[in-house]
Amino acid sequence: MTANILALPLKYSHPVSSHLVEAIKNHIAEHYTDTHPDAFAEDIATFVRFRDECYKLETHRSCLDLALRYHSQLRFFQTKFPTNINIAFSWTLSFSPSMPLWTSFPAAFNDDDGTPPSSSSASNTIVSHPDLNFECANLLFSLAALNSSLGASESRSDKDSIKRCIGYFQTAAGLLCHIRTKICPQIEHLVPPCPDLTPAMLEALEQLMLAQAQECFWQQSVMDGLKNATIAKLSMQVSALYEAALAVTERSGPSMSMKTDEQARCDLPRDWVSHLTVKRLHFRAAAQYRKSRDDMESNRYGDELGRLQAAEVDVKKALDASKRNVSDTIVSDLRSLHGTIVANLSRATKDNDLIYLQPVTTVANLSKIAPALMVKSVLPKEVEDPFTFLRISPSPAYGVPLFQALVPYGVHVAISIYEDRKETLIREELTSRQIDLDAVASSSLQSLGLPGALQAQDQNLPIPPSLLRKGEEIRLDGGVSKLQRLINDVSKIANADVGILEDSVAILDQEAVEDEKVRRSVAGRPWTRPASEEAAQQYRSHITQFQYTLEQAQKSDGIVKEKLADWADTIDVLSSGEAALDAFIPKASSSASSSAQNPVAQSLRAALEELDDLRDSRAAAVAEAKALGRSDDIRSLAMKEAAKLTATSSSGVTSLVVQTSHFESLFHQEIRKYDKYLKEINHSAAAQEKKLEEITQLNNDFNTSRSVDTSTKRREKALQNLDLAHAKYKELSSNLVEGLNFYNSLAKLLNDFRQSLKEWHHARQFDVAQLTVSFAGTSLSSRAGANNRGAQPASASGEGSATRTRSSQRKGQDQKTGAGAQQQASSAQEQQQPQWGKWKGSSIQFDD
Repeated sequence: MTANILALPLKYSHPVSSHLVEAIKNHIAEHYTDTHPDAFAEDIATFVRFRDECYKLETHRSCLDLALRYHSQLRFFQTKFPTNINIAFSWTLSFSPSMPLWTSFPAAFNDDDGTPPSSSSASNTIVSHPDLNFECANLLFSLAALNSSLGASESRSDKDSIKRCIGYFQTAAGLLCHIRTKICPQIEHLVPPCPDLTPAMLEALEQLMLAQAQECFWQQSVMDGLKNATIAKLSMQVSALYEAALAVTERSGPSMSMKTDEQARCDLPRDWVSHLTVKRLHFRAAAQYRKSRDDMESNRYGDELGRLQAAEVDVKKALDASKRNVSDTIVSDLRSLHGTIVANLSRATKDNDLIYLQPVTTVANLSKIAPALMVKSVLPKEVEDPFTFLRISPSPAYGVPLFQALVPYGVHVAISIYEDRKETLIREELTSRQIDLDAVASSSLQSLGLPGALQAQDQNLPIPPSLLRKGEEIRLDGGVSKLQRLINDVSKIANADVGILEDSVAILDQEAVEDEKVRRSVAGRPWTRPASEEAAQQYRSHITQFQYTLEQAQKSDGIVKEKLADWADTIDVLSSGEAALDAFIPKASSSASSSAQNPVAQSLRAALEELDDLRDSRAAAVAEAKALGRSDDIRSLAMKEAAKLTATSSSGVTSLVVQTSHFESLFHQEIRKYDKYLKEINHSAAAQEKKLEEITQLNNDFNTSRSVDTSTKRREKALQNLDLAHAKYKELSSNLVEGLNFYNSLAKLLNDFRQSLKEWHHARQFDVAQLTVSFAGTSLSSRAGANNRGAQPASASGEGSATRTRSSQRKGQDQKTGAGAQQQASSAQEQQQPQWGKWKGSSIQFDD
């Protein structure tokens, strides 16, 4: 077996059978309320078995079908489930690059009986992500590697073997191109990135596979004895493809700054880069040699000499580059070519000097050798259209699609989108507008001194009925006791949040102490790991933001407490019943009572009652809309729509992946049932505006006609304060509920942040252990090398080459990683208003 062609190292995963079964069952139980997980027990078992057959592929043709079958089922699986089903898929790196030790993301294979990872993680040999697209990308990379290994294992001693070899390498190139163009955009957001799945790496490997396919085609042309001019064109194309692969590595390789976009990096091993360099020069020299033979046959002796001289320069460069970890076979092949070129150069020089006497053509004046591309990237039909092959027959057939009876995931997403739109409409366009209109009415009346000024004239009505209703509302809601409980709850959760943040600070401080201690112990020795101050910079930045957020929230707490202290007594009186109100409200004089009987006062009272009617009708409309929202379920309609959309092929497999955009017309149709409530709110707003104008005019007339004494003023002020106490109660209750939601949401963020810090701290400790052992001469990060076997390309004379091995792994470097993107919610603090009262707890995030 020969070995001067490279095979991509296979990726390996780990069996996660029981954990994958559990993850699928849990997702079905949680998100498909009308389906029991046991109904899909057989499908789950089959799907898991398909994966178990692919986590460690062997170099055998039978493994191609295993991988293609799992890929087809995996793609169909993605139409039923979200990308993240709460289980991480771990895959080895094909190349152990000069990547950092991902100090925020420790990773290792877990035993199937252990606890599986459910979040992103990585080491310098393994990367894990809870992402089905990541699983698919690694599977297809393994399939590409398998094809390259099968190609490299061909003897290429006959036409059939060479033809198979070309097919394998073209397929490998097509798979790599598919990953780069179709799947990479779906996984580029994953952190940490997978170094051998970056677009740059995949592009370089695709060009390498094409170069090797072209090299096989070139070898066939040599065996067939084609014309030298034709062989020269084929050889120049081989060189061009190797050069294209090399160009990607040169612009995207290890020399790039570690701060460069990770997706643009291409960290091929040094021995692979040397291989590309030598091959590029080798085939360029071979092309010039073959073209020189054509020139000699055409009596262009000056061109012949010029090309032989150019070929000698290239082959010498190749021999020099071959000293850097290139296989002995390639070196032997180069020496053979070099000997042939030198011999022909000597002969041609002697013949030209004695016989032809033609001037030697310089390299710049030699005609270009036009490359002849004979290969292309070929994507298997089974990957391009995976659903078509989910059938019983004809072959290839990968069985019926699993989970076909499950509602498509797109339908569930569509239902959730409709629910969100519906709730947003009810919350923002109905409820919020109702609250705003009520607030406008209340503030307008308060500015006019109403209804207190009018109620103060009613001696025969010691307690206005509207106040009794408001007091009863507060009493039923819990009154001051409820507000006190809410304040206590807010304080408890706020203190817990502070405690979590203090724990996080303590973790960072402890790590800094440990880091300094280790640095002192290895003083004077090479230590590439970033210092704690640098590695934890992003974490400390988040802590500063969290601290600022808590400080602002605590200021808001103080404002709410002051407001409650100011209004607690009045709110308590309002909710204490008729006797307490009667004792609190001063009596009006008899003259005031007579003023209340004038026509203007009666008209004003009627206008206020009509304004109350508008409020009540708005409240009723919003309550009816909320009731409709609770019963509004479009699940059956969405399923019918999906059934119309997903026309099935003859194989019974859905030909369309259901997307949420397909349901827009249904959304538009169903959301229209709330139009009548929107119209009612708009009509109420217009009617209220006119009514407030009328009340303002009537109030002016009333103030002109009435006589006001001291007792009336006291009564008016007391009534106005009681009416305002109701508004303050609702405001305080709303502020405290929002504050409670805020601190609860912040607690989740802080807990996640603390957990990521613990993992980061553990990873930093693991790094120290690795580096410490490496100082003792043991490399914990080296990956078991895999011999890359392949068939030799014939040299100009058709000779073979020997086995090469990969160079040793390069040392990793640390890279800072953060706790995950979090955006800071901030808004300017309003005058004497709690800042967090403006925030929705679910959207508290930080910007990086």
